[in-house]
Amino acid sequence: MRAATRATFIGVLFLSQASLACISTNDSPPDDISGDWHGSYTDNTASHNTGTIDATFTESGTTLGGSLTLTWGCAVANSASVSGTIDGDTFNATMVYGFTTVTITGTRSGESVSGTFSISGGICNGDTGSYTLSR
Repeated sequence: MRAATRATFIGVLFLSQASLACISTNDSPPDDISGDWHGSYTDNTASHNTGTIDATFTESGTTLGGSLTLTWGCAVANSASVSGTIDGDTFNATMVYGFTTVTITGTRSGESVSGTFSISGGICNGDTGSYTLSR
């Protein structure tokens, strides 16, 4: 009888530890992109202009919002709202200021964001490039 009780106790102990291991895993949702980000860009034009980017992103479900302040090679200190969609760590967004539209794609990886942009309209029409941001 003792051997059966001991085997039952060991079995229960083993199952309890296995259950605790499953419960103790981190099932919390990943951090979202919301917050302040800072970085730089390089465009693909012949002059390879560079500039700085200050962004504040908000995420609500699959909706991306926020604002960007940019110092472009062909335009300085443009600030406008950003709107788009986000799916996991990838997003597509648009920033419009004056006659210029900046289309932005990006991927978040931990505490950095990188991606590409393209510009239509205004004096930067046709510019494309890449950027990186960090918190």
